[in-house]
Amino acid sequence: MRMTTAGKSVDLSAIDFFEPSLYATGYPHDAWRTLRADHPVYWQKRPDGTGFWVLTRYRDVCRVLRNFRDFSSESGNLLTTLGKKDLGSGKMLAVTDPPHHTAIKRQINTCFTRSAVEALEPQIRLLARRVFAPGCDGDVFDLAAQTAFYPIAITALLMGIDPSDWGRLKRFAYVAIADQDPEVASGGQDRALEWSHSEIFAYFGGQFTKDLTQRRDLMGAIANARIGDRPLSREEKLFNAYSVLLGATVTSSHAANASFLALADNRKAETLWRRERCTDTFVEEVFRWSSPANHFMRHATRDIKIHDTLIRAGDPVTVWLGSANRDEAVFEDPYTFDVRRDPRLHVAFGVGAHRCIGAPLARLAMRIFAEETLRLVESFEIAGPVDHLASHFISGIKHLPVKIVPTRDARRELASLDPLDNV
Repeated sequence: MRMTTAGKSVDLSAIDFFEPSLYATGYPHDAWRTLRADHPVYWQKRPDGTGFWVLTRYRDVCRVLRNFRDFSSESGNLLTTLGKKDLGSGKMLAVTDPPHHTAIKRQINTCFTRSAVEALEPQIRLLARRVFAPGCDGDVFDLAAQTAFYPIAITALLMGIDPSDWGRLKRFAYVAIADQDPEVASGGQDRALEWSHSEIFAYFGGQFTKDLTQRRDLMGAIANARIGDRPLSREEKLFNAYSVLLGATVTSSHAANASFLALADNRKAETLWRRERCTDTFVEEVFRWSSPANHFMRHATRDIKIHDTLIRAGDPVTVWLGSANRDEAVFEDPYTFDVRRDPRLHVAFGVGAHRCIGAPLARLAMRIFAEETLRLVESFEIAGPVDHLASHFISGIKHLPVKIVPTRDARRELASLDPLDNV
């Protein structure tokens, strides 16, 4: 999805926020800006007679995400489940409300503490270096093809998954999150989502047949988790392993790609970042700017008013993180990529009980990627057309041709590494 606007007025009657192509070739930020100004609570009517509420202001987004009693995730948390029963309801973290959600998250969260994820830093740093290996001789390469493996590989390390399986899992996961994109689904859109779910569950089903009682990785944590006096059911284990895998595809790869585009469009920001090495604020601005998880959905549990608009019990309510992260009432000059921006306000990882469990890992991954970019890449240019993902869920980039000039000491090091997609 384009991170900027075309600067044009928007006829909302011509916009369908459900339509995946809007996020591949359109300018959704123009539509969100119109909604924030004039229609903060907007009903998106669908051709089949269904619909959903669209909330775009920062404070409204936070209100919905924090209030799980009035806005439940258990009837489905993404538009892909609009009007359908989510089979993971009550079993998977993403579609389970507290206290059940909290009980599962507390046990899995031990693998996502700062100390736990920082123990992986040497391995993550090697993965980040491999992203740039195809550019060691100055050849144009597809950065997005490399970064697509980056968070999958990191999560696989956390889960104790063999590197020989990384490629398969990356393929399954991308179809699961972006089956709306014809290229990702390889032409089989009608059955692509079903196929990917079947493959992911079959893979993790095989993993959970092993004795994981002594494992101290994330697979062990899921396998040995308990709710009260009982262990997780087989379905609960499968759904939560699936959820972790899909969460990995959402964050640092798309943020990394967006950072290159943002710097290419704002060379002053790149110069400032390289001079001051303000990596901490840079990382948070990248997540604000990219907002990789585009929307979440909740269902109202009772009649409730927002801005004098009545939302009925049972109505689907969507909140748009990319819009909230450019709300003019909260962020000064929100359409400027500012590497010094206050990092505390963005909601790229959500807020409330469902705030992303993998946020510490995503932050570490993006920090290491940024540090290795500074160390290895003296300069770069976008070397061809950028191809955006057709998805209302993921604000992503499919193809990003880049040409880099390695630093003097980096060329030999990069030449000795296998590209990250060579798995």
